[in-house]
Amino acid sequence: MRKNKLFYLFFDLSNGEVKKLGNQLRHPFFQNNDKVLGLYKYLVKNKKRLVAENYEAIKQEAFTQLYPKEDYASSKLRNVMSSLYALVEDFLLLETLRKEKEERNAALLNLYKKRNLDKLLFPAIDLEIKALTKGTVRGTSYCEPLFKLFIPKHINTRKKNLTKFYSQFKNI
Repeated sequence: MRKNKLFYLFFDLSNGEVKKLGNQLRHPFFQNNDKVLGLYKYLVKNKKRLVAENYEAIKQEAFTQLYPKEDYASSKLRNVMSSLYALVEDFLLLETLRKEKEERNAALLNLYKKRNLDKLLFPAIDLEIKALTKGTVRGTSYCEPLFKLFIPKHINTRKKNLTKFYSQFKNI
């Protein structure tokens, strides 16, 4: 049945993830479209049944649930499905960042770098270097993300701080 990216992604979620996603969708910070929440509720309520059913029939039924007094218009449903799909992707990214400390730290370092927030960037790099030196295995996979932060165009503007940074790396 999984002919749509939303269905592939949604039906792959565990029950716990579906529940957390629902909590996130109910929060006005993440979205304020009642139709998106309605589609989520429809998918949760009918999840087991929908896996085996015809894709077109599901779309028609979902549309009548969301828009009971209107004739079927696939473009309206596609817009709601696209919105929910984007929110599910955002949910999965946020969950990954919550669980994976290294991914979160790498994302923060890149954010600080892009915004030229040196007062936050260099202390964060120092913490990453300390974390690297605590480990017993220090291959290129550990150091590469930190080196990627400092592409040549940034070297001239931050020379003072980079000297300290590179001297710390020599000690690893």
